[in-house]
Amino acid sequence: MSIQDLIDFLGRYQWVLLIVFGAIPLAALLSVLVQGKRSCKQSKIRYVYTFLVYLSCIPGIFSAVLTAYVLFFLRTDLLQLSVTVYFLPLVSMVITLIIINKKNNFSDIPGFGRIQGLMIMLAVSFAAAFLLSRVIVIIAFFGGFINLLFIALVVFILLKVAAHKMKAR
Repeated sequence: MSIQDLIDFLGRYQWVLLIVFGAIPLAALLSVLVQGKRSCKQSKIRYVYTFLVYLSCIPGIFSAVLTAYVLFFLRTDLLQLSVTVYFLPLVSMVITLIIINKKNNFSDIPGFGRIQGLMIMLAVSFAAAFLLSRVIVIIAFFGGFINLLFIALVVFILLKVAAHKMKAR
């Protein structure tokens, strides 16, 4: 089964995706309401938040990478993409993170540093791959090898920071 087969399969069951990715922010909202005014630092509800963050971020990150790949590398038209497959996980992730962040600090949620490091690493890796695909244009228009070395240094530093965040806690 290829990734395109998986996308086609998910596209046939859009109502299931709507239920699943609609339930995640609702569960986060319910968790925030149950938490009340208590801090999540000492409460067991922080593990529920960890579960919800991972449950929303893994498909959301995959969706963001897939959407960026389709738009920037394959140059597919946005109007041809399935909203529920390409954008719903990303929207669900953003809404879930906003709801959780209203009451809690992300540093109090176990494992958030690792998922944040993964997000940074994927973003930097994608940007590096995109820059490498356009390297001839960059060297031709922006002045040469020194600028390319500077870009490589910035990418390396960002990847080191992301790797350090993934190892934290």
